[in-house]
Order: sequence, then structure tokens, then C-alpha cells
Amino acid sequence: MLSQSLSKSLKAQAWTMLGVGFLFLSACSGSNPVDSSTEKEKPNPLPKVVSVIAAPASLVPGQISTLTVMAKDPLGDDLSYSWSARGGKISGNGKKATFIAGYNPGMAYVNVEIKDDRGGSAGGTATIRIE
Repeated sequence: MLSQSLSKSLKAQAWTMLGVGFLFLSACSGSNPVDSSTEKEKPNPLPKVVSVIAAPASLVPGQISTLTVMAKDPLGDDLSYSWSARGGKISGNGKKATFIAGYNPGMAYVNVEIKDDRGGSAGGTATIRIE
């Protein structure tokens, strides 16, 4: 007969098959018994937008401004850029893009989102006056 005095960290199940006793033990620690690595994966530090520049920053309707984003990633990961705008149109998708002012006077907002190849992201905004 099998002893029922097992350690608290183990659970036991006993089967009898063809008159031969088998004892199956499995750890209850919650870790993957196949994964023997002890090193934890470090979190991905997020990229950072240093600046978003619109030159010129004051336009008349239909005029073009050059947009430039300066960004960095602490691990040196490659970055991708995505631009969007309210108050005009954007052309381009890299570190530089162009903004074409719309025909309504007021403030236009240009947003850029940067992403690294590990899933980290950050964003920045430039404001352009349309006169």
C-alpha cells in the first residue's frame, strides 16, 4: 500500500495497472517543469520622442511645412514612425514628413507615434497656426 505522507509541495496520484503500482508525482509550485531557466526577461524600456518640429510653424492655407521628429530608443532598437494630423494633410512616414495646411484658419495638430521592434511606443505633437 502507498504511503500518504507526502510533502506539502507535491501531490500524488496512484494507479494500479495489471497488479503493478505506479506512483505519479507532480510539483505544485506553478512553474513550468520543462523550463529550467532562472533568468527573468528584462522589461523593454520605452522609446522617447525628444522633439517634433514643424518648419515653418505658421502657414497660410495650402502652404507646406516640413515636419521632423527626433526620437531615441534606450536599447538602440529600430524605430518606425506614423504621422497623423487635424487641420491639414500629411505626406510621409519616416523621421521627416510634410504637412499641407487646410483651408480653415486656426490651430492644426500634427501627431507622430514611434514604435520600436519590441512593442514599445511613444508619441509627440507639433502645433501649427493656419492664418
